[in-house]
Amino acid sequence: MRKGWIIAVVILVVVLIAADRISLLIAESQIADRVQKSQELSSHPHVTIKGFPFLTQVLGGRYHEVDVSVRGITRNSLTVDKLTVKAHGVSVPLSKVVSGSVSEVPVDHAEAVVSVGYANLNAYIAGQLGEVLKVSGANGKLRLTGTLPVPPRISLSADATIDVAGSAITLRPAALSSVLAKLAGSGVSAGTVEKFLTVRLPISQLPFGISLRSATVTPTALVIAASASGLTLRAPSG
Repeated sequence: MRKGWIIAVVILVVVLIAADRISLLIAESQIADRVQKSQELSSHPHVTIKGFPFLTQVLGGRYHEVDVSVRGITRNSLTVDKLTVKAHGVSVPLSKVVSGSVSEVPVDHAEAVVSVGYANLNAYIAGQLGEVLKVSGANGKLRLTGTLPVPPRISLSADATIDVAGSAITLRPAALSSVLAKLAGSGVSAGTVEKFLTVRLPISQLPFGISLRSATVTPTALVIAASASGLTLRAPSG
């Protein structure tokens, strides 16, 4: 008799775990569909719902953390390599998940990381200015290198500062003294050099309405921290 009870308990645990995982996959798929439609993404995002057991979350219709990852988003001719969002306090009623009729996904707040690789940064700059200026990163510093488009058309380079404001990032030369020394007697003004070495990146209309906060430099990409709060993901009208 005891052996029979043990087997029954084991079967019940297996069934509950299977139900938990199946429910998780369904909910992740439903949220991914809603994110793709509401944010008008060309590719299906990868969604991971954190927390175990999952059924306690799905029954309550509220998820503590939902991670969303999207690659290759292009906005204003600038391609973002990867956008990773950690959404907290996500609400999706169980009945909507089961019926497949999730029309909106309210989110309390979200934290995001936007990665723009130097290849895509330089492709954007080339599209705006021609291939006269390139951006690279090393030792935590951003470097601007290019050929001055006016006589004496010499190669210039300078470390850059990164200004984050609203939905745009501006790269500016940190110092011009060494650059201007190289141009001594050329007749090229400091204003011309500064304008040449200043790049504005319009990182706007990103998913979830996230606001840019700060930026850091890695060897392969410009990495931007962002956040959003009190948002609801809905399908576009029409």
